[in-house]
Amino acid sequence: MSPTVVRGFTISPECTSAFLIAPLLALAGGMVIFRNRVSMTRIYCSAFLAATLLFAANQSRVVMIAEFVRYWGVADGYPLAHRVLGSLLILAALVFTYMTFFLLTCRRPRQLPDSGN
Repeated sequence: MSPTVVRGFTISPECTSAFLIAPLLALAGGMVIFRNRVSMTRIYCSAFLAATLLFAANQSRVVMIAEFVRYWGVADGYPLAHRVLGSLLILAALVFTYMTFFLLTCRRPRQLPDSGN
């Protein structure tokens, strides 16, 4: 009997980046509706950048899980990559992305120096 070889794995709906991006888009939508001093262009661009970062982080997590399973097998590689390192990666990506989103949307435009005229 030959050993079992993993050739792929199933990605459940909970593993998609939609669960990471949806709250961000809802927040951006709320900022568009209740905007005071923030331009819509800045909100849209910041939301697009943040969604792209979250998507890239989630894709990196999936690739990391696949590589861990390939090198260390399902019994050892999957729990470490999925539960521990994958969770840390997504948590760091969420913190970085939301901080970037708020910095880009909520900062005031730079004031040009007064020319003295």
